[in-house]
Amino acid sequence: MGWQRVNAPPRTNHSYWLMNQTIGARFWAKVNCAGTHQAGMATCCWEWEGASHPRGYGKIYDGTRMAYAHRVALEWALGRPPVDYVLHKCDNPRCVRPSHLEEGDQAENLRQCRERGRNNRGEVNGQSKLTADSVREIREQVAKGLARSALARQYGITEAYISTLVNRKCWSHIA
Repeated sequence: MGWQRVNAPPRTNHSYWLMNQTIGARFWAKVNCAGTHQAGMATCCWEWEGASHPRGYGKIYDGTRMAYAHRVALEWALGRPPVDYVLHKCDNPRCVRPSHLEEGDQAENLRQCRERGRNNRGEVNGQSKLTADSVREIREQVAKGLARSALARQYGITEAYISTLVNRKCWSHIA
């Protein structure tokens, strides 16, 4: 018959095993309550050690779908589903400690991203074709009267993008 794990769920019926364990038991089995201490926080993080999203956010099966672990934790603390975004005060995506989580909206989430330096703008964005120096050069050359079409060809971008650079609708952080 072969080797078989002791006290393991049958391999052919994984969903039955999941449904017979409460989400709470599965959740707490994946939380390290002696996690790291983040600057500015009075208490240490409770870090998720289970499956995670590529950006570090924990994931757990809630019986119907995969859910973010920090959203599940805040839902339990509030007694209701979070209205919109769940934000980390500690800036630790693995943290599920309810006192480190708060409800917020997209504007607040984006503001925190900017303040904490987590937005990929400029040349740190892997998709960028330009550098800060090339943006400055383009702006100078347009100011001198060089044709936008020639600059677009030279830098491998569109004329419309040259306009957004000159009008500071993008790369606005570069003087």
